[in-house]
Amino acid sequence: MDLTATSPAPPEPAVEPSKCIRKPTAKRRMALEDALLEGPGPFDTRPEPEPPRAVSPVQNILLRIPRLVRTVANSFGVSRLYINTPTHIPDADIALPDMVADHASDKRNSGKSEKSVLEMISPYPNVSTFRFGNWFWNGSYKKSKEERDKLIDMMLAPDFDVEDLRGINFDKIDTELAKDPEGTGESDNGWSTSTLTIKVPVATKITKASRRKKANADRAAQVHDEVDTETESIGGKKFAIPGFRHRKLMHILKSSIEGNSDQAKQYHWHPFEQYWQPLDEERPPERMYNEIYSSSTFVKADCKLQESPRESGCDLPRVIAAIMLWSDATHVAQFGQAKLWPIYLYLGNLSKYVRCKPSEHTGHQAAYLPTVK
Repeated sequence: MDLTATSPAPPEPAVEPSKCIRKPTAKRRMALEDALLEGPGPFDTRPEPEPPRAVSPVQNILLRIPRLVRTVANSFGVSRLYINTPTHIPDADIALPDMVADHASDKRNSGKSEKSVLEMISPYPNVSTFRFGNWFWNGSYKKSKEERDKLIDMMLAPDFDVEDLRGINFDKIDTELAKDPEGTGESDNGWSTSTLTIKVPVATKITKASRRKKANADRAAQVHDEVDTETESIGGKKFAIPGFRHRKLMHILKSSIEGNSDQAKQYHWHPFEQYWQPLDEERPPERMYNEIYSSSTFVKADCKLQESPRESGCDLPRVIAAIMLWSDATHVAQFGQAKLWPIYLYLGNLSKYVRCKPSEHTGHQAAYLPTVK
């Protein structure tokens, strides 16, 4: 018998992970350089694999199957996944002037959106009446040498004709000027007045007498069917607040979409999921969240809307308007503590880069909260 001890075999060295880092391609390196903002790529026209067909369906069921449409990744590696084919992509073609802050105001004063002279001086019928009204309303109410010189300059202007003032009803023009398109009158911009009823919790000491009184009141309310199951669980006192100025949301939507044709083309009515492909193509794409209409909540809400039954006789496209409300106290007097609480409405269907431009006027007055003392 050989009793010679044999030494165990040495352990195999651990395999170290490869330290080789895959270098990005020339196309990816160029994307890392400074570049202008770019919209989504074109639609991916590659055919989708057909789903397997059922051999023998038990019953006929009408299903609305969404048609997923994906765009080709742009130079930044960003692509979009639409639930259905969009009818319009607002940011498909982004030009350099669209990214300039003052471009919105310049766009209104050039091209097709340029207004004529009569449209700008309306409701005045001609330039002479406009010059006279401008001198009357913007000048001082006291006669002075300065006002005399302004009157002479107006009458000696080459485009002023005294005959244009003959037969003009300036009282009617003043009435038209008093109608503020952004005013809060009863007949202006859909404004109305209502009375708010709020319930403020009031602390009361519970005693035998209060319990007995409450039980008697509950029995009397049940007899007369005056029980409100939603509000009776919260004890408190109701207060009526008159003078609540507000506008209907549908009126704001129509005025904001129909009133500005150039801005209406920038609304995103078709939600989508946005993905970014890292430089390492072996890594999976990452989901991007940068707008309301690219969020999961908006996509789910749109799918629920499209799957819901249609109204009878209506075949129009159905979309969702993302309403954003905002309010803050505003001082209305230079001296004193007078405050006003306006409620502003913004539409999340506009990109935040457009919505945050003061020159775009995307904020709409929705209501004014009164201050109760």
